Amino acid sequence: MKRIESNIENIPFPIGKVYSKVSDLSNIASLADRLPKDKIQEMECTKDTITFSVSPIGKFTLQAVEREEPKCIKISAVNAPVGLTLWLQLVPTGENSCKTKATAQIDANMIMAQFIEKPIKEGLDKVVLALSKIEY
Repeated sequence: MKRIESNIENIPFPIGKVYSKVSDLSNIASLADRLPKDKIQEMECTKDTITFSVSPIGKFTLQAVEREEPKCIKISAVNAPVGLTLWLQLVPTGENSCKTKATAQIDANMIMAQFIEKPIKEGLDKVVLALSKIEY
């Protein structure tokens, strides 16, 4: 198993507001315009799932499997070509601010893990950066 961590980003909003928004995966749809259209398509979001197609991998679903308010959301891939678990972590840094980091754990053979590590790291970094720039 390979573990990949994003950069840490500061969010100038209270942890409770941030958690309320990001723990409901249907709110991710508001970030769709910030995602690369050539790589991610056909995105559908519900409170507990995000389903999309990734070129050249195909269609799969990310499902929230655990929520620990207000500090962590655990998401697992369903129907993905490799085992993938994501954690979005939030830590308060003050009354009106927090920081976030995303972590991915890949369950794939060593060659496949090396092949997908860089795109996953870049994706995690983009997600936490986008979360640091939106209104809560």
